[in-house]
Amino acid sequence: MRVRGPVSHPSSFICILRAIFLLLRHWHCLVKPASCFEIILFSIILPVAFFMRVIFRIYGSVQGIGYRWFVRDAAAGLALTGLVRNLRDGSVEGEAQGGKKAIDALMLKLKTGHPLAVITKAEVNITEELAGEKDFVIDSSRQER
Repeated sequence: MRVRGPVSHPSSFICILRAIFLLLRHWHCLVKPASCFEIILFSIILPVAFFMRVIFRIYGSVQGIGYRWFVRDAAAGLALTGLVRNLRDGSVEGEAQGGKKAIDALMLKLKTGHPLAVITKAEVNITEELAGEKDFVIDSSRQER
């Protein structure tokens, strides 16, 4: 009597080949957006590694031209949270939270994007993250700290 192992049996070998073929054939499904891997990667791992909050202040001709709405729309388009407000000295101050690349893209837009703004100076400082924030909002104007 001859004893066969699981791989020596022809049907087991075919099953293994079929499984490898299906894996290779459908590999693109494993890396498509919204796969379980990407959900875990983008919602848990990457935010911890590349998540930040900044305080920014933009000086120049930035009030009375819709600049706060421009900032809000740009930040919302980049999936950032935070706020923006006018200050009494004529500057605009805000806080933005999200991925580092999105923060960098927002800062570039703020310095160059609004057609009516004349930017003379821009300051950006990293600060502590704020938990529970869901949107980017226009805050009421306030006096400087």
